[in-house]
Amino acid sequence: MSDKKLLDSFGQEFISSIRDQSIFEFEAILNGRMKSKSSIELSNEIKAFDENQINVLKKVVFNSIDSVIYNVLNMLEQNEENMKLLISQDGNDEKNILELSDGLSGELFTENGWIEKFSKYE
Repeated sequence: MSDKKLLDSFGQEFISSIRDQSIFEFEAILNGRMKSKSSIELSNEIKAFDENQINVLKKVVFNSIDSVIYNVLNMLEQNEENMKLLISQDGNDEKNILELSDGLSGELFTENGWIEKFSKYE
């Protein structure tokens, strides 16, 4: 597998498992589908919001999720001497993901970035 495909494979899993799952859970709270006590309480509070307030809340939550993802990737980049994130295909030929990218956090937001290519959510 080429370095680009390996990097995109990581990006796709990262976006699916972290960004999309977080947004799914937020929307489940928003729509009253989560059953924990705290989720039910949040859902009940949100019911008082009008459509505009809900749209603003969605923007804030999506922005916050993207910011956390960016900050995690940036933290890895800034500490690459002390931290390694290895990736391989089928457990063979491990590569440091940071060496496969010009800037891991920058992989998120470009027109051809991971969010655009791999997320189910805008």
